[in-house]
Amino acid sequence: MLARACPRSSLDTTNEWVILAMTFSKPCAPGLKTGYGLLPRELMTPLLRLKGNHDFGSNNLTQHVLDRLIASGAYDRHVAELCEIYRKKLDRTLAALEREFGPSNNGHSAVHWTLPAGGMYVWVSFPPEIDTGADSALMHESLLEGVLYVPGEFCYVHDSERPAPTWEARLSFGVVSPEQLDEGIRRLARAFHRVGRTEMSTK
Repeated sequence: MLARACPRSSLDTTNEWVILAMTFSKPCAPGLKTGYGLLPRELMTPLLRLKGNHDFGSNNLTQHVLDRLIASGAYDRHVAELCEIYRKKLDRTLAALEREFGPSNNGHSAVHWTLPAGGMYVWVSFPPEIDTGADSALMHESLLEGVLYVPGEFCYVHDSERPAPTWEARLSFGVVSPEQLDEGIRRLARAFHRVGRTEMSTK
């Protein structure tokens, strides 16, 4: 049941190529340091040996708790409730981005963002001349506003032939309140406009 819900695993219909590692910490409770994996059968024994050498065995009590939660349906109900909470936060984030960065704000849309199908992040693409790196002017101005984002280049695998874009950012809506989401996007927009005016004036 859990495997079928994951498209990354479903693409490997013969279970030959994909190693899928999942956790109960995020969808259930942070204290449940227990997960599961789906992988080719020939890798099962070496992986179990490697795991045993690292942790000397999994927490039995946690596994029994999870077994009860899954069997009773409580786990599925909990996940459904979380999905609804995060869906509302996503909608709030997207509305704030449209309000602060959309065409109605300045006549054209120089900033673009994804419409995620899951998770708790929105991927934002700024104009290419706006650096979003850790030492960039946008990061500096955002921190002055009390806002922190993840520079997009941190989310790419290093490739010397295809350098990662330096104008993207990952925004999380996971732990903040809806009101904080509105204010955070508003502050990010202020930082962006200050940096944008400076960048444009030097071109």
